[in-house]
Formats: sequence, structure tokens, C-alpha cells
Amino acid sequence: MTAQKETIHFEQLINRCVFDVDGKKVGRIEEAVADRDGVVNEFHVGSAAAFERFASSIVSVLGVTMKTKGYVVAWDRIDFSDPKKPRLLCDLSELQPLE
Repeated sequence: MTAQKETIHFEQLINRCVFDVDGKKVGRIEEAVADRDGVVNEFHVGSAAAFERFASSIVSVLGVTMKTKGYVVAWDRIDFSDPKKPRLLCDLSELQPLE
């Protein structure tokens, strides 16, 4: 008998704060990147992700830059066993910065 995966809908995750392995706040889930089949490959977390979501086109046109933090987090690097309090499964230094 195989274990069945639990489905978590993105609307349950959007804006949830992600915590690191030490319990410190990393940032909020702002985006999910999925393939054509709808399988999520990565999440964008932090203020840079929020900025990317709302203002990237305006910023590129105006050439404005802002100092924000954000991370690209592979789907398998977040523990969603408690969807209300997602936790990183790796050290923050292992994540790719969101640019």
C-alpha cells in the first residue's frame, strides 16, 4: 500500500510566513512557479517576491531599484506538514536569492 500525498491548495499558502530551521522568520510565500501540468517547482518567498509580484513591470520601465530580500525555494525544501507554519528544511544560506 502506497502513502497518499495530501493536497494543499495555494490559496492556503499565499502570504504564509516561512520560518528557518531555527524558527526565525524568512519571509512570506508570495509566488509559486509551476510547470504546465500544475506541479509546483519552487516558491518565491520574502519582500522581493512581493515586490516582484506587484511592481516588476513598472520597475523595469522606470529603472527603479529597491533593496529587498527574497529567496527562490525549491518545493522540496519546505516542510508543509503544518501548512499554517511552513518551515525550511535547509539552511537559509543554501537558498538562491531572488533577483
